[in-house]
Amino acid sequence: MTVLRGREIDRIRRLQGGGFEIDYHEVSDPTAFSRVSSDTVVMNLGGLQHVGEIDELCRGLRLSPPAASVKTYVSDDVLSLTTPRLVDEFARDFSKNGTRGTNRITVVGGSHSAFTVVDRLAMELDGVGLDEIAVIHRSPIRLFFETIEEARANGYEVDEANDVCPVTKRVNRAGGLRYRAFDIARSIMANGHVPGAKPRVELIEADSSEAARARARECLSQSVAVIHGAGYGPNMSVLVDHCGTPIPLQLGQGGLVSDRFGCPFDADGELVQGLFSFGLGSGFCPDEQIRRETGFEPAFRGRIYGVWAFHHDFGGRVLNGVLDALATVAFAREPAIALDDERGVIPDASERTACDQPNLEVSPQS
Repeated sequence: MTVLRGREIDRIRRLQGGGFEIDYHEVSDPTAFSRVSSDTVVMNLGGLQHVGEIDELCRGLRLSPPAASVKTYVSDDVLSLTTPRLVDEFARDFSKNGTRGTNRITVVGGSHSAFTVVDRLAMELDGVGLDEIAVIHRSPIRLFFETIEEARANGYEVDEANDVCPVTKRVNRAGGLRYRAFDIARSIMANGHVPGAKPRVELIEADSSEAARARARECLSQSVAVIHGAGYGPNMSVLVDHCGTPIPLQLGQGGLVSDRFGCPFDADGELVQGLFSFGLGSGFCPDEQIRRETGFEPAFRGRIYGVWAFHHDFGGRVLNGVLDALATVAFAREPAIALDDERGVIPDASERTACDQPNLEVSPQS
């Protein structure tokens, strides 16, 4: 196996007769371009959030986007700040706004990233003027439990027909919050606060009623800042055809739209044969076969993420898809990776490494 480290992908080109060419450069020298050819490509490039998606999220909830004067962030930006920088980022705005009303930050989303950023804001901005956090979400906040009995012992109402995985009998196996996000959400649902923090936290299920939607509008219009906490989309490389024309891929809720092997569909509904997606931002949505073989609760409609799932069920699916694609290649290739270096130099084997992307933590799922 050849592994290329310290490289970034510039373009994935789908060849007319099948297969792909991947253009990449060295991170330490952006002018050092190289190319690798392959019959199949598996994209495992992690997920991204874009601040511009806040407007789209709001429109999806029939809410007006925040005004141009309101600062907007993605949760990754906030979580990556050191405590002094986080305080500096908001303290001045709190001071200016304090004489006019409540110092509120609104988080859009109900995912792990949403409650992780709520935790950070409540704990670290408590003493510098933060009064309230509003969490605007589309559907009910769901908590993960190992059994129905455990859920009910914790006062959690279970819909056995929709919330329970038919294979493992776990409650909200795919869509439920776990670990620290579970503790934060449960505390907020019980008493409106992050444990040990003073700022109030209000959960607003915008689609539940017109009154809730009106409250969401009010919070958005009266916030010091709005933060995207609705999960991640795919971190895509540039994908083009043999002529260099971009190939747009279909996007669904939470990721790419793909078949059961992780092969994505293009915008015309055709499979991009030989290309596969894997990991955060990939296209695994629980269809009938996945539900029959692997389970997951009927209420879950998003993309399935989790270390356990990727290392077991979906890792096997992608591997089978790759092997099937290789078995149907219409032309022979050398078994070794062919590297065409535009500088006329073939890198030494010890220097060849796979493109490294930042590792993004995801909750283990089983």
